[in-house]
Amino acid sequence: MSRQDTAPGVSADIGAALYGLATRSARRLPRDMSPTSAATLTTLDRTGPRSRVSPSPR
Repeated sequence: MSRQDTAPGVSADIGAALYGLATRSARRLPRDMSPTSAATLTTLDRTGPRSRVSPSPR
């Protein structure tokens, strides 16, 4: 099934339902840290720290 096979507005309805489920589940979780902090740590865990480039000598 492609996007062209769906009726207009169905994708928006599905997106709204998924967004509603995600926000409800996030609100029910106990928070020891903010969602932004958790997402940042998850990204660092998944991708590793960025390599630092040393400044060029003058």
